[in-house]
Amino acid sequence: MSDNEIKPPEENGESTPEEQIAAGIEQIEADVRGELLQRVKSISPEAFERLVLQLLGAAKTVSSLTLFAAAGLASAHELLNQLGRRCELTCELLRTAP
Repeated sequence: MSDNEIKPPEENGESTPEEQIAAGIEQIEADVRGELLQRVKSISPEAFERLVLQLLGAAKTVSSLTLFAAAGLASAHELLNQLGRRCELTCELLRTAP
């Protein structure tokens, strides 16, 4: 096992299905974090700078949409329609959001 792997629950019948699912999710998250960190460490400084700027822009957009949604708008699409601003990145984020 690598350093970021989480040990599975004991298989002695004491863990519930919910605990097994939670442990599986934790393992997947640990694997994704490890792979993402390796990928980020391997990119050029210029690519890293672009990545940071994209993440900051996306976080700002999501934060704004969340605040407006809390103010009573039915959806982020309604907000964008009312403001008349449909930037391509925002629309893509909305299409891929759960």
